[in-house]
Amino acid sequence: MPEWTALLTETYSSRSIEEVKVSDVLLLGDPVEDKIYLSRFRLSMKEGSNTLEPIKRLYWRRAGPGALTVIAEDSG
Repeated sequence: MPEWTALLTETYSSRSIEEVKVSDVLLLGDPVEDKIYLSRFRLSMKEGSNTLEPIKRLYWRRAGPGALTVIAEDSG
């Protein structure tokens, strides 16, 4: 996961993103797998005259008291 974080940091730091909005946030606990959660949200990013609005899904695992770790990411 550190490699993925580094890639995202490098990718986004080289872009001139002017505005970011998060909306339609949903957080669910998995009814079968204990300690697994899904977050889903719309991520609006304005870069120049372009606006991207993917729906992001992050899957999380509880790693301890108060600690969550992203185990998978999906966009659509």
